[in-house]
Formats: sequence, C-alpha cells, structure tokens
Amino acid sequence: RMRTITPEERRKFLARAHQ
Repeated sequence: RMRTITPEERRKFLARAHQ
C-alpha cells in the first residue's frame, strides 16, 4: 500500500536512525 509520509514523519524516522 502506498502511503505519503509528511516531513514530520521523516524527521522522526531520521532522528531515530541517527540515535
């Protein structure tokens, strides 16, 4: 299923990956 992610979601994901 295709889903559009918002910049906020990306920011959370990136923040998690960086941690």
